[in-house]
Amino acid sequence: MTQTFDEQFSKLFREIEIDLGATSLSILVLESLYKAVQGLKGQDHHHFFEQFQELTQNIESTEPKYAIIIDSFYHILRLAYVEEVIHPEQGWPLGKKKFLEQLESMIKEKKEEKQKIVKQSEKINFSGKNILLYHHSGTVEAVLAAAKKKRKKFNVIVAEQDPDKTGETIAFLHNKKIPFRVVPSHTISHIMDEIDMLFMGALTLKSSNDFVMDTGSNGLVLQFDHAKKPIYVFISTKKFSLWKSEKRSEVFTHTSQRQLHEKAISFERIKFSHDRVEMDLFTKIITEEGIFTPEQLKKFYDERLEERIKLEKRIELLR
Repeated sequence: MTQTFDEQFSKLFREIEIDLGATSLSILVLESLYKAVQGLKGQDHHHFFEQFQELTQNIESTEPKYAIIIDSFYHILRLAYVEEVIHPEQGWPLGKKKFLEQLESMIKEKKEEKQKIVKQSEKINFSGKNILLYHHSGTVEAVLAAAKKKRKKFNVIVAEQDPDKTGETIAFLHNKKIPFRVVPSHTISHIMDEIDMLFMGALTLKSSNDFVMDTGSNGLVLQFDHAKKPIYVFISTKKFSLWKSEKRSEVFTHTSQRQLHEKAISFERIKFSHDRVEMDLFTKIITEEGIFTPEQLKKFYDERLEERIKLEKRIELLR
């Protein structure tokens, strides 16, 4: 069966994201876009603007959506829109230099983003603390590695879940010589008194004011909220989903037929891709823009969302 353009994007993005993470994926996409723009010859701006709008629509149609890539494309689209307003006439030559400089700046910024979050994390005191990690997060790992390098003393408890993800976390902690223990995630309640705080990463933040996280995150966060223990999430603001979303969007179900081993029992097994976790449950959200309370982040998000919606409307008027 022939795949559509959107399906090809979805498959390619998902494969790269699993191997390298969303930030590295976005850098690869921007580097490819840089080379594509660099190779353009004799292109007029109006034609480029139309083509880039179509490409952005393709990027917005992947499943799942990658907010960090969509955000980057809208930065370029904003520049293209401004140029279109200034030079609406047909045949105006494309100012490649402006777009290449913008792309170069964005790539550099993305490569520095994680370190900016690490810098913000220095304001959190976790010396001498027992920190619980639930899922594999490159940003959280960078925070812990930087703290270890500064000779801060802390211990990690790994909530065991998916063997591959837990294995990556264990390998990281071992390589960085960070002391750790591993406990099955469903038995965390037995050692809750020993844990001081929970560190988490997130895929995105939705307009419904909840984070998209690994399955099982919601139950764990609720346990910590009930125990009145601090919960920190580390995320780049470039990963925010700046569009109106439905409550269950970004959560996919996979249903399969299974048979109990050596028993004549067939049953339906349902698996979910992610959890949605309410933003209000978190103590602080650490981003490259600063550290936010849920209330502060809601205001920040709403302002960014309003800017995006206004840009979309302005672009629509030119079509």
